[in-house]
Amino acid sequence: AKADGSFTTNVYVKGNGKVTGQIFTLGGVKVGAPFSAIVKVAGIKTAPSITVYPNPVTGKQMQVQFKSVAAGMYQLRLLNTAGQVIFRSAENVTAGSLARSIQLGNDVAAGRYDLLITAPDGSTSNQQVIIQ
Repeated sequence: AKADGSFTTNVYVKGNGKVTGQIFTLGGVKVGAPFSAIVKVAGIKTAPSITVYPNPVTGKQMQVQFKSVAAGMYQLRLLNTAGQVIFRSAENVTAGSLARSIQLGNDVAAGRYDLLITAPDGSTSNQQVIIQ
């Protein structure tokens, strides 16, 4: 709240994107005024991302979160500091967002690694991963 008692509220809408106003009660006092105008709100788009968590990875269990990515087969390769592939996995991802749990082998030692991710279109991204 501001010094004058006013405040701003942000409304995020899922679905058809229509927002309508209404009176609500705040501390027993009616606040706001009804309005009939319907406002069309564009959907919020989430940038595609692929994230590893927890990072550092513990217990040889790595979670990979795919958010708003294209559907298809993603190739994951874990490289040591010498550039050698010490683990690989292919993950079939449906469009949208999902998390995959990946069990690393006991032969994966603690240390710093690079996770090289190849998307279905051939583009690559790289994330540093610490394994404890």
